[in-house]
Amino acid sequence: MHEISKKFYFIIFLLITYSIYDNIIWSNISAWQADEGTTMWLSLTKSIKDTPVGLISSTSIPNPNGMLLLGKFFNYLPSLWWVSFFLSNFQSFLIIILGFILFKKDKLFYLFIIPILFSVAIKSNSTNFSNQFILASLNIIYFILLGLYLNKPSSLRLVLHLLPIIFAPALYLGGAPNGLAFLICSLLAFYLRPFKEKPGKLFISFCVSLILLIPLLKFIWIPYFSSVTFPSTGINIEEKSRLIFKAILNFPHWSTLNAAGNLSGTFYHNGGDVITYPYWNLIYNSEEYIKQNKYFH
Repeated sequence: MHEISKKFYFIIFLLITYSIYDNIIWSNISAWQADEGTTMWLSLTKSIKDTPVGLISSTSIPNPNGMLLLGKFFNYLPSLWWVSFFLSNFQSFLIIILGFILFKKDKLFYLFIIPILFSVAIKSNSTNFSNQFILASLNIIYFILLGLYLNKPSSLRLVLHLLPIIFAPALYLGGAPNGLAFLICSLLAFYLRPFKEKPGKLFISFCVSLILLIPLLKFIWIPYFSSVTFPSTGINIEEKSRLIFKAILNFPHWSTLNAAGNLSGTFYHNGGDVITYPYWNLIYNSEEYIKQNKYFH
């Protein structure tokens, strides 16, 4: 048993070492464009009370200021390269922790973390200080918390789920479905693995929930809803709901990659209407190419 444990930790050490080296290479070519640079500049030059909202999305809807709060922390790092390096290593660390929680020292641990840890698509995004890609790390944090709860249910472990549930849309309004999915999964986990605790432990968990909720409400959500009037954004809730429902019905036709033939260009969000092409592409293609491959039957 001692030999197995020693071998396990030695392999972990090798994986971490190579992952750090790999993250150094990816950090050298990380993208710092308008969104990332503006977020860092605002977090450097403006106080939280002066920035009740974050950047304006492509649909002219203001995002909450969650990314600006993160930027406050990253401004203590020496350079933008160090920000990218920290983000990529943090995500690698989360992947290893998740694998350990799910499989511990089982051989499936390696089959789980190695493909994810060295995935080109994940690595290329892990260095970017962009809403969508930071949300990917938050997803992993939620799965870690969910795994901890399922392994040993408790009120405290369940309450910790509030952090990713509320912070997901705070980073990016498009992360609201993530927060909703987190909430549903947490309720399902509680239904499948309920806990019975003494009032003292429940009170401690309640206090922890207040500690998590109050700062998020005070610094993010109260300023946001005090500054944004949604009717002025032109959102048609009924129309959006119809499109989302139709996209769910067309789920088998979704594709994260628009074919594999034309891989020229950079990683980019194409968008497209949500009726026939509901999911954003990872690979940028010309408008003509998109129109030719828009319908899936």
